[in-house]
Amino acid sequence: LDLGEGSSGANGQAGAGGDAFPSYLAATFNAGQGMLSFNYKRAITPSRVNVGASLECSPMTLESQLLVGAEFSLTRSKMNICVDGTGRIQSTLEAKLGREQGSPSLNFAAELDHGKNVMKFGYGLNIGS
Repeated sequence: LDLGEGSSGANGQAGAGGDAFPSYLAATFNAGQGMLSFNYKRAITPSRVNVGASLECSPMTLESQLLVGAEFSLTRSKMNICVDGTGRIQSTLEAKLGREQGSPSLNFAAELDHGKNVMKFGYGLNIGS
């Protein structure tokens, strides 16, 4: 699930209280693959907290895939979490170790797949720009 900027779709000012935070909704149909796709993104706190959801389905075979995710951007770190329709949970954490441009960063990633009873964990250190 990509929660990055540049999502296509209609920009709405939805909300009962006249929220000024943008939300995006897009629906597409790929006739070649026979896939129908719905995507939603909402900025809960601009430049800090974003949530999103994606539903892909095939009207011909009735197969579908659901993803729900969130992104939290803090001063020197960023956390992403995604849950899919099969119960698989994925998360990443990136922490900057300095305040200067090109400072090292420490990365952690984890995946928990309840259906397959599989747990994965990884880490990395990025030194340089």
